[in-house]
This record gives sequence, C-alpha cells and structure tokens, in this order.
Amino acid sequence: MSEQGFSHQQWLERGDWEMALQQWVDSHPAQATGLCLASVLREETPPEQHAVLDEITRCFQKHDNALRWRIFNRFSLEGFGSPVGALALALFWSEGSLAPEGVDPVYPDPALVPQMLHTTMLLLAAQLNDSPVEGTRALLNRCLAWEAMSK
Repeated sequence: MSEQGFSHQQWLERGDWEMALQQWVDSHPAQATGLCLASVLREETPPEQHAVLDEITRCFQKHDNALRWRIFNRFSLEGFGSPVGALALALFWSEGSLAPEGVDPVYPDPALVPQMLHTTMLLLAAQLNDSPVEGTRALLNRCLAWEAMSK
C-alpha cells in the first residue's frame, strides 16, 4: 500500500501523528470536522468557553453571517492560538466574505479551512496528552465515537 493510501491508524502506528490528523481532515467534510472538534473541545475547556463553542456549533450547522463575524471579532481580540481560537478561524474562513458588509466581497482560498482544522487538531492533540502520538490517538478515538453517534 502506498503512503498516500494509509489510514490515520496506520500513520499513528508509524508514529506520524501529524499525518494521521491530516488524513482525518482530508477524508472528512469540513463541516463534520468542525462540529466534531467543537464537541470534543466542549468537553476539554472550562465552562466559560462553552457558550462560544455552542455558537461555533450553530454556525457550522447553519450559516449565520452576523454570528460568524461576532465569533471572529471576539477571537481577533483574544487570539487564534488556542484550539478554540483556531476552530473559530476555520469557521470564519469556511463560508462568506472576509470583507465586512458594504465592501466588495473577498473570499479566502478554500485550502485555508482544512489547514486551520488540521491546526486545531494539532493543538488539541497536544493539549490532550504530553505525547503527541497518544494525544492524537485519544483525539481520533473521540472523533470516531462522535462520528458513530452522529449517524
């Protein structure tokens, strides 16, 4: 089997946790990945983050441009360097213009959304365990459980 055909589990067996996460992102729709990550993050973050994660979930489920901008503006101040901030940026790039209303629309490169979802997963895996491989394994197991419950 070529390396391109490896599953996320095979990448993990090789110790390549970053490719395992990339394979997950590449093989799942951005909306599903965003919803899954919001769900996992809700379990891993303090309660004060739950409201914004609920908003991110709502926005991934049904586009709401005003809410999308509110989330973006919040993290413009707080920063995008946390898993929740990275997910907020992926959401912002996922649908709609980068320009505010009243200005000619400017759309992001479609490759940015999966890149930021991958970044969100990297940050979250590192948060879940000191070992990136074990953090990735834990994250992907939770994503598989979320996927099974969502069907």
